[in-house]
Amino acid sequence: IFKDKVLRYYNSFPFGAQSITNDIEKECGISSDIAENIKLAYGACMQEKLQNMKNKTLRILGIENNKTVTMKYLSEIISAREEEIIMAVLYLIYSSGFGDSITSVVGTGGGANLTNLGMFITKISGCQFRIGRPNVKYATPDNEVISFTTANGAIGLLHMAMEEDKLDCGRAVLEESGNENIESI
Repeated sequence: IFKDKVLRYYNSFPFGAQSITNDIEKECGISSDIAENIKLAYGACMQEKLQNMKNKTLRILGIENNKTVTMKYLSEIISAREEEIIMAVLYLIYSSGFGDSITSVVGTGGGANLTNLGMFITKISGCQFRIGRPNVKYATPDNEVISFTTANGAIGLLHMAMEEDKLDCGRAVLEESGNENIESI
């Protein structure tokens, strides 16, 4: 939780959007790669908000017996795990003593892009929701990936390390050797 651009509290827990992928994989009997692609392309919370999409069926091609899953069921899988994630975040925030001062939540990482996630967080927590994106000052013309929500954590930690005198992250040097990039820390 930031106040005057100073980190006041930090915590983490060992599950997130990857858990949603794992749930889709297990429930649908498909590979992790296919489950991740389905989550990214069709992932949505709150099946009641899907309107006409909840009646659609997704046919998963390229695997034995071309499995099918309804969008409603896919949303139920995602919503169940997302509710668990939201409740874990709220528990950590309220346990910290900062719960009463929170009015909004900023989503980061790939899971922040799930359809209806903002409405779901607002419904459960009462807090407003927005997706956090890395500052454009970190973007490069040839690397648009840095603007994705999945880069937030790494960029935030690097930014804090650069501005915090007390943090010593060592030296990092990127060298080119033939066609390979070698990172030294």
